[in-house]
Amino acid sequence: MLMETTEKLETQALEIVSSILKQRLHTKRVTAHQTVAYLSVMVDDNKHRPICRLYLKKSRKYIGTISSRKVETKNRIEKPADIWRFSKELIATIASYGM
Repeated sequence: MLMETTEKLETQALEIVSSILKQRLHTKRVTAHQTVAYLSVMVDDNKHRPICRLYLKKSRKYIGTISSRKVETKNRIEKPADIWRFSKELIATIASYGM
């Protein structure tokens, strides 16, 4: 079995986050910015409106969900499809922005 590249995992993960939020937010408004440690997913490319952080580069993968108080909680995932388990948290995050 071939190991998936980080870029492919990031693309899959971003598509899943967009799919989760598409009922409340147009998919074009869900943007991402790559940092050294994680992929930051936000609304309208605005660092003051983070949706989540995706840590996909290491053997241990995480999603960092963001509370209404902008506190991050890291949760371990095995693969991008595991992000679906955090739908409620992601929707709550954008709801806290009035969306």
